[in-house]
Amino acid sequence: MVIGAACIISFYGFHSGSKYFSDFAGYYTSSKILVSTDSAAFLYNDEWFVNRMNSFGIPDTTFIMYVNPPPVTFLMIPFVCLNPITAKTVWSVLNLVFIVIAFFLLLKFNKIPIDSLKTTLIAALLTCSLPFLRNLQRGQIYIFLLLFTILFVQGYLQKNSLLSSFSLAVLFLVKYFGWMFFILFIIEKRWKELGLSILFIITGLLITSFVFGIDIYKANFEVILNAMNKKDFSFTGLPCIPALFGSLFTFHTKWNPNPAADIPWLSSLLTGISLFVMLIFSFIKTDKNSGARLSSVLILSVLFTPLAADHHYMLLIFPAVHFVLQKDFILSERIIIITVTVILFFLLGWYPEIKINSLIGWAKLMAFPRLYAALSIWLLIITPIHYKKIIPK
Repeated sequence: MVIGAACIISFYGFHSGSKYFSDFAGYYTSSKILVSTDSAAFLYNDEWFVNRMNSFGIPDTTFIMYVNPPPVTFLMIPFVCLNPITAKTVWSVLNLVFIVIAFFLLLKFNKIPIDSLKTTLIAALLTCSLPFLRNLQRGQIYIFLLLFTILFVQGYLQKNSLLSSFSLAVLFLVKYFGWMFFILFIIEKRWKELGLSILFIITGLLITSFVFGIDIYKANFEVILNAMNKKDFSFTGLPCIPALFGSLFTFHTKWNPNPAADIPWLSSLLTGISLFVMLIFSFIKTDKNSGARLSSVLILSVLFTPLAADHHYMLLIFPAVHFVLQKDFILSERIIIITVTVILFFLLGWYPEIKINSLIGWAKLMAFPRLYAALSIWLLIITPIHYKKIIPK
């Protein structure tokens, strides 16, 4: 049944994704610019970028580099010799390869036999989910990044410093993702991983600067600072903490006309306090060098990403797998199985979601069910509860 559902979701992802370029347009265009005779000096000039996109046969006018780091430009280089829609289709096929690799990595990492019920559960979490579908539809890169997330965790827990450091460096260079793990390195005194990660990142920055010029990072940081000053991250309605507080306390004429109050600084303050408190609990409530600690920090890394959308939740597959395996909920009482299944559905499933601009005041809290499911998984992971088992393993 899981295989059948995965095939249907994959087919629908390919079919619906072939009708528009979506996020893939930005990745493809940036790589095309890099290998063409164009100067990449204006990569973060939106008008210039859109003009180049149109000249490559992509009619979209909304998908730009925005806050993406310059190294993301290297990802689609192997595909720029193809026309855009063919390139997106090939990338989608590669995503299916990536998901199969991720599946077997998770089996190997957790030492699960192929004929186990847990194997079916892992397959379902990976492929029968909205994040998986959205990555196929939009031509996103988060299935690819899930591989490096799994490799990072595996390397860290097995004290393979080279593997964990290189994987984290890739995540950071491509998406500025994973900076919270540097705090983990310091807390657990993993100086080798810290040093190697910094070395790999500096090497990546130097290579990128050599190709583009140092000004490309100046332009990138100016875009990020401008987005922060304009409070761009506050009224997206996306399933992340900055958007949650932003919807309540940041006014925008079009996107958030009726907040509970217009106090932008309070939104930033509450986001910062929440991050600090949740990080502290992640460290004091979990064991050193444990999957629980890594999973909890990984969840926070996604939830505090300012533009975390449905496709970002692909990275939460690992904590979800860790949770269901470590807590053994599939061997528990029926009420526990139902409760956890509901949480996982709201975390990874499809359902109608309410837009924040259609809600008034505190009612905007209704627009973030996926975020609440992720917070529930985080809380359950750091809580030392072991469910009562009703059948043997």
